[in-house]
Amino acid sequence: GSGIGGYFYAKDVRDKKMARATELNADVDKLLKTGKVADLRATDEKLSESFELDSLSQKAARLWLQNRVLRALLLAEESRGIDAAVHRGQTVGLAEKDVVFGRIASFMVEGDLAGAAAVLPRWDKEAGRDPYFHLVAGAVLERAGDLRAVERYEAARTLAPDIAATEIMLARLALLEFGKEKGKPVVDSLRSRIGDQPTTRALAA
Repeated sequence: GSGIGGYFYAKDVRDKKMARATELNADVDKLLKTGKVADLRATDEKLSESFELDSLSQKAARLWLQNRVLRALLLAEESRGIDAAVHRGQTVGLAEKDVVFGRIASFMVEGDLAGAAAVLPRWDKEAGRDPYFHLVAGAVLERAGDLRAVERYEAARTLAPDIAATEIMLARLALLEFGKEKGKPVVDSLRSRIGDQPTTRALAA
């Protein structure tokens, strides 16, 4: 009886931990999509707690990599930890196609645009359904002055229209390269989603 009671107690504790980790991961997933700096920064603590509860979670590892990459794209001073996040993803069993966008982002933040661009065609087929792959590909091409970046941003937006970072990047590029006519609809779409934020005010101006 004591053994059975101990088993069910341990199982109950484990189930509660897993439920809490799942809840945290869902919160992080939502926050990463808003495009708001405060929300992006708020995911750090939630992810740390999630890892404490379930250190082998593939979902949390993928979210952590998305966090690191979005920081590199949206916050100029926040480009650390991408390689560590890629390594963690591999450690918990994520497929290479699910972390390759992190490898490309790592090349980009190190200033190796040629190295980043060289990876893209090798993974277009396998990672072609990953919006973060296209988002990072767009950022690489944009920094290289290649207007095919627009196609990549559009692909990312089609695959995951709820990721505001994609519209932020697309709106900025469209305004700079094609002017108000093409940029304004994207800005309006972004504003309808995230409201009056410093990002939307800057783009509108």
